[in-house]
Amino acid sequence: MENFFYVVRDLINRSIENNEELKLQTRLLSNRKMIIVVPDLLPLPLSLNTFFGSDGLLDKISIKEPDSELSPSEDLIRIIITKVFIVAQLNKLKESVSSGEKQPNTPKFFGQGLRIEGDADDIQVVSDIVSLVIAEALKTFYSTVGKLKKLKNFFSQQANDFYRGKSDVEEYLVIVKNLMERVENLEKKT
Repeated sequence: MENFFYVVRDLINRSIENNEELKLQTRLLSNRKMIIVVPDLLPLPLSLNTFFGSDGLLDKISIKEPDSELSPSEDLIRIIITKVFIVAQLNKLKESVSSGEKQPNTPKFFGQGLRIEGDADDIQVVSDIVSLVIAEALKTFYSTVGKLKKLKNFFSQQANDFYRGKSDVEEYLVIVKNLMERVENLEKKT
């Protein structure tokens, strides 16, 4: 299981390294512990425990049961993501896709099931990071949706061409059949 956490950590770090704005924000969390608690989304309440190194990249990541007795400290940030928040964000995404909206406006997360606890400066940094991560995820999502629409249109065109070609072949087969019948009729006459 430990190898899984290394893979997840490396994927997250690669995303951070590839986004300069995100990298600048995560550097502000250097040497901070962040706990992301998901109390009601899964059958068991879980928390994702992370620690940011001095370079702004994740040094440690693990999944545990949330520790409700954990006292707030200067280097601890706690993010609580509820089922209400996830459902609200998925509904917004569904609405924007069904309405054909290219990309929704920058969403407002607080008061919708997302709570951040910690130092006031850290809360602002985490808020900015959440906004960046969700904006990047939405950008990727809408890019993928656009590619899928192009792919769908391509396959639709190919199917139309195939059916058009199929009707041409059927027409050709009818002509060949008629010619064969004529040849047979001519052979019978001679």
